[in-house]
Amino acid sequence: MESENEPSLKNSSSSRNLRNHYYNSRRKITTHTIQNTNRKPYTKLIMFKYVLIASALAAVGSAYNLLTVCNDADFKGNCVTWTGDLKKCYGLNEYKGAVSSANIFGSIRCNLYREDGCKGGGIVITGPAYNLHDFNDAASSFYCYFN
Repeated sequence: MESENEPSLKNSSSSRNLRNHYYNSRRKITTHTIQNTNRKPYTKLIMFKYVLIASALAAVGSAYNLLTVCNDADFKGNCVTWTGDLKKCYGLNEYKGAVSSANIFGSIRCNLYREDGCKGGGIVITGPAYNLHDFNDAASSFYCYFN
C-alpha cells in the first residue's frame, strides 16, 4: 500500500531505483535535521553556567591567603600569613603594633588600620610593602577584598 507522501511507482527496476533514491534522500534529510538540532553547544553552555555558579559558591565559602606581615622591614623577623574570608575585619593579635612589612596575594587588596575593629586611619596594601615607613608598628587590624 502506498502512502500519500510516497511517489507512485510500478515494480520495475527503474522504479525500484527511484523508490530507493526517495528513501535514501529522505534518510539524508532526516539525518541532516537531527544533526542540525543537536543541542551540544546549548548543553555545554548550560553546563558551563552551572560549573561557574558552583565555582562561585565554592569560592564564597573558601578561605584565601589574605595577608602576610612581618615584624621587621624587608620581610625579616617573625612573619605570619593570615588565611580567611574576604570582606571581614581581622585583628592582628600578637602582631598588633609590631608590623613593619606586609604583602598581599594575587589581586587582593588589604587595608591596615590603626585601631581594632578596622577603625581609625590606615593604609592600603596593593603589593609588597617592604617598609611601612610612617605606618611602621602602628597596625592593629586589617580588612581584605578583591581589587
